[in-house]
Amino acid sequence: MGTRVGAPRIPCPANLCHDVLVTLDVRRLRHQMNELAVETWHKIETGDRVGLKFSETSITDHNLWILDRSHPTLTVHKLNQNQEALVGADWEWWIGSTREGWIRLAIQAKRVHGRSYSQLGHPGNADDNYQYDLLIDSCDLRYGEYPLHIFYNGWPIGRFREGDGWAHPAEWRACPRSFQPPKCRHAHWVHYGCAAASTLQVKAIHDTAGRNGRLVTKHLSHAFPWSYIFGAPVLSRSPSPSFEYVQNPLDEIQETLDDLVLRRCPEGIAASFAVADALEIEPRNRRMAKLPGYVEAIRQRRFTELNEQLSPLLPNTSRVVVLDLGDDTKGQEKEANSNMSEYERWMDRQIARSQVTALPS
Repeated sequence: MGTRVGAPRIPCPANLCHDVLVTLDVRRLRHQMNELAVETWHKIETGDRVGLKFSETSITDHNLWILDRSHPTLTVHKLNQNQEALVGADWEWWIGSTREGWIRLAIQAKRVHGRSYSQLGHPGNADDNYQYDLLIDSCDLRYGEYPLHIFYNGWPIGRFREGDGWAHPAEWRACPRSFQPPKCRHAHWVHYGCAAASTLQVKAIHDTAGRNGRLVTKHLSHAFPWSYIFGAPVLSRSPSPSFEYVQNPLDEIQETLDDLVLRRCPEGIAASFAVADALEIEPRNRRMAKLPGYVEAIRQRRFTELNEQLSPLLPNTSRVVVLDLGDDTKGQEKEANSNMSEYERWMDRQIARSQVTALPS
């Protein structure tokens, strides 16, 4: 097992897990993630054509930066280190609140090259065959830690089937009503520009499929758009409200992850990683009641502490994302004193002056 740095192994106390109305702009977050998926698809499709092959690192940094700028309760910080080789994670994503507890997503990103994810076979360390083995070993399923792959995709229409942009014969999992594209109204194939899959499933395919274990069509059959981590879109004829009020969104998020990572885990892999033991524990008791020190510092945006006080406790990953479901005000000061907000005020003054100048005499 890989060495892990994480939160204390304390189940979420019962008195902290009563139903509490938590406000989260779920639809806006999902919409933003879908937009980033479409942008990622376009980057890879057009970039490859002109020789600009965007790397996993550049795509990840851009996408996480946009999320950080767009959502007050979401904080991203890139640490002054890169120890992905020790744990296999490109970033970790903490989701929860002080009242409901926390879950952790350990995420590895791989981009498409042609018809395959050629870097899936990246070696691990001396104890693990592959990088994804390190990622799995860094997670304890009994405490709400989920190993995930995010696949970055993009290709021209006709790569897998003439006149079609989907990776046939991969199974389409983006439609709750089981419609296939183009009949599916919930998602388009470009929403798979950022696709989420269980790393346990990735391991099962890569370990057993031989030379075919890196094929896009093998892995997308078990993936869905990364926005679906926060729920599949709901179709409605009425205009959607700007904010969606969700009773305990963490329950829904954890249910989605349990289904993706635990319930759909192949039998042989499940036995090796005690998936059944994890499922026997109530989801609320598979959460961490307290964030590790470095994550709490990031949540509160006390970044100077990371290097001055907490450096021995930092994780073996370079990026940390914290989504606080219980605080709808934190982060609103992000742009209060920034150069961009000052620039916007400057632009407002220029526009006002130009309008005055343009008034007829």
